[in-house]
Amino acid sequence: MLVALAALPLVLVIVLMTKPRPWSAHAALGLGAGTMYLLQLTVFAADGAAVHAALIAGAIAALTPLTIVAGAIILFKVMASGGALDTMRA
Repeated sequence: MLVALAALPLVLVIVLMTKPRPWSAHAALGLGAGTMYLLQLTVFAADGAAVHAALIAGAIAALTPLTIVAGAIILFKVMASGGALDTMRA
């Protein structure tokens, strides 16, 4: 029974993203993560501090590549507006 409950968020995400009118990835994954969060606190009786710490660690891990991509986009736009791209192409 616990294995089926543990698989519930994954099944939920797959169903939501493959149904005839699919949800976007960020919405389906957010709902799946929220479902797992609630299952950890209620059904599996995990330590609340450990669950919250894992939530914060996951958020930081997700922000790392986002900041790298955002920095690259900003650098590209600055180079394009300053004319550096034209100089590099010449």
